Amino acid sequence: MIDKLLISAIDNKKRYYLTLIGLCLPIVCMTLLQTLTLAYIIDAVFLKGKSLIQLQWPLIGLLLIFILRPLLQALFEWHNRKVTSKAKQTLRRRLSQSLSQNYQTLENENTTGYFATIACDGIESTDAYFSEFVPQLFIMSINTLALLIVAFYFDWISALIMMITAPLIPVFMILIGKTAEGVNQKQWQSLKWMNGHLLDLLRGMTTLHYFGRHHQQSDAVARTSQSFKQKTMSVLKLTFLSALALELTATLSTAVIAVSLGVRLLYAQMPFIAALSILLMTPEYYLPLRQLGLKYHAAMNAKAVSAQLKPIFASEMPINLALKPNTTLKPNSFSAKAITLHQINFAYEKTNPIFKQFSLEIPFGSSLAITGPSGVGKTTLLKLLLGELTPQSGNSRLLGEDYLSMSKDQRHKKIAFVPQQPKVFEGTLLDNLRFGRPEASLDDVKYFCDLSAFSLIIDRLPEGLDTPMGEGQQALSGGETQLLAITRACIRKTPILILDEPTSALDPISEGLITEALSRIAKDKTLIIAAHRKASVALCQHQLNLGGTHYE
Repeated sequence: MIDKLLISAIDNKKRYYLTLIGLCLPIVCMTLLQTLTLAYIIDAVFLKGKSLIQLQWPLIGLLLIFILRPLLQALFEWHNRKVTSKAKQTLRRRLSQSLSQNYQTLENENTTGYFATIACDGIESTDAYFSEFVPQLFIMSINTLALLIVAFYFDWISALIMMITAPLIPVFMILIGKTAEGVNQKQWQSLKWMNGHLLDLLRGMTTLHYFGRHHQQSDAVARTSQSFKQKTMSVLKLTFLSALALELTATLSTAVIAVSLGVRLLYAQMPFIAALSILLMTPEYYLPLRQLGLKYHAAMNAKAVSAQLKPIFASEMPINLALKPNTTLKPNSFSAKAITLHQINFAYEKTNPIFKQFSLEIPFGSSLAITGPSGVGKTTLLKLLLGELTPQSGNSRLLGEDYLSMSKDQRHKKIAFVPQQPKVFEGTLLDNLRFGRPEASLDDVKYFCDLSAFSLIIDRLPEGLDTPMGEGQQALSGGETQLLAITRACIRKTPILILDEPTSALDPISEGLITEALSRIAKDKTLIIAAHRKASVALCQHQLNLGGTHYE
């Protein structure tokens, strides 16, 4: 029941345990004194005929107990809240340190939403574990033992019934809790998927818009939220079932003890004060057990979070892949004329033109590297080539057709674009590869995976093309994600492929993987790359250097 990772977030565990015991003992003592004093007063008034004046000191003592017991309980809860706050801070600090130490790895794995869910909802859900479950475990242990000893002193038969029936509550708690743990894990996974899916959509909105798939994602969002709602209702159903089982067990056990006491009182086999003390003590005996059973669900939720935190605190760097030998290229059936920009004028602001009387012609089947310092207009030129920006004047033609006369879908059938930071969306790896062309055959997918060497990555994944992707699922490194995006663009079978800084944030090995893939792809397409790296520039037949703020 005690989770090592969660408890490790508490400073000085030995002092924490001793403090809990020190606070639990007076609360249990007050419970015993309250039942015994109340039994003594009732026995003295109703059977021995004493007046309230004669019982003024027991009544004053009972009044003090009524005052002290809630105060001690409040002090107990205050201490638990204080420890809980510090423990959550410690967990968040450790999570932050783990993310900082492995920033590049975790950033490449596209799991930002997953970590955000753990840092916010996940760690916050451990609140009940620290403030309720662990303290209740201590108070239940001390209360059960103390009341059982006193019960044996008054009546061993009732104490024996209490000792036999008490384990039934933890048994039901564990049996129902095991089922609840599985459902809780599913709910947590559903929450991660929902948060990750929404973050995927936000980060990949540009890609979704470019591929014309943004409207279709509304159904996926609805399905994800519906799944999370169903998982949450399943957890609530088990929680109510658990509460019913615990209450029923405690009520029946109390009833058995009450009947036993009543029968023996009827036959004068035990004194009234002893029977009344046991009867008043019985609900107090079962109450902490029932409360622990209810708080067990909080522990299950916290353990689910702990299972997610363990691999993060012990995260490792991914292993880079070696390259597969070059794949033989199939001939392409596309034939088209050059991409031409003729005397283009474009400016975001009238006083600051980016391109003035700019002309460019790219022969089909050639490769062009667009270079220049940051801010010079490389991304703007790519958007003009993609048709996302319309020049103020001049003429633009794509494969012999005027840009303005073409619809967005027509342009997308002729140009594939790979952004600088491509996104992996929720679904299988095959879904991600077919993202731009859902009707692509499996043979086409496998051919282009071999062509780009992405098949190497598929071979080492646990479920191959059926591997789930997205937030909280199978993670890909930055180079692997970039290679997936390039393969996805190739599967679309467009004659032109445009890439924006495809190797800008990659290590040398990943850069070599991408460069080798592009060298094979470039033989069959018109390749346009906005590049900084020498390897990408050397890959191209031609280079256009936008060397100044304005290009004329």
